[in-house]
Amino acid sequence: MKPKHAYTAVFLKCGLIDGLESFSAFESKVASLETNKERGDAFEVFAEAYLATQKIAMAREVWPFEAIPLDRRRQLSLDTGRDMGVDGIYETTDGELRAYQVKFRSRRPALTWEELSTFMGLTDQVAQRVLFTNCDTLPVLMQDRSGFVAIRGGDLDRLTADDFAAMREWLSSGRVEVHRKQLMPHQEEALDHIAAGLAAQDRATVVMACGTGKSLVSLWAAERQTGHASQTPLDWYPRWRWCASYCTNGCARLHGRNSASSASAPTRPSSRASTRWWCIRPISTSPSPPTALWCVILGLWVANE
Repeated sequence: MKPKHAYTAVFLKCGLIDGLESFSAFESKVASLETNKERGDAFEVFAEAYLATQKIAMAREVWPFEAIPLDRRRQLSLDTGRDMGVDGIYETTDGELRAYQVKFRSRRPALTWEELSTFMGLTDQVAQRVLFTNCDTLPVLMQDRSGFVAIRGGDLDRLTADDFAAMREWLSSGRVEVHRKQLMPHQEEALDHIAAGLAAQDRATVVMACGTGKSLVSLWAAERQTGHASQTPLDWYPRWRWCASYCTNGCARLHGRNSASSASAPTRPSSRASTRWWCIRPISTSPSPPTALWCVILGLWVANE
């Protein structure tokens, strides 16, 4: 997969993505560009590089809008001759076609429904709509939209110097070098409790706040149990069964079962089951809801069968 945006070479030449340590530094560079078009084009180049290099996007091929093949445009009803708010599409590793819209705003104001409605209304032929923005607050109407996901400023704030280096390398050469993520202290502690729990029982529930690395923790837990090193959870899914559910307060649950013979993820235990809980450590980095005290908790289902 090679970069396709028409302005890639321009922004590489001016060093827009060189030597970055944080997303806020990139935001400052983009905000200093003279025109809205330059800022928009720069962020579109960045979005393409993000989708191409971040494994969580699961992108096999990315096409900025002007580079979308004609047959793909017709397939998705995007060949209308008018601005539909679509800045590109990408194909996932499992063959889904997703449309994305890119929105850069200085000082991260709340986005409005009027800014997003055309994109949401006219991309009904794609498997999923993706909003890529440095803003954090979306209109209330977006909360009830199906087939929609947002990559926001808070997500981009977690990018590391290695992530920016990988984007820079891909934009200049089309190569992607994957570096394994390093464990953070609260993730190491969670993994220790998961290992101890699964040594005693065959299933566990891990509750973690969004943004604390639940997907990586589940991946590493499976690797430790199976001895199979992987890059993404998709690699070990046949060996290790997990399902995810999302709580109304923004936290997430991972239900894991140490069983290669089971063909389905574990279900909620019977009413006769008892539960033990450990509070591993408080997490205070999540901005919403503002009064929440996040904790990473491991709950072990002990079936009394």
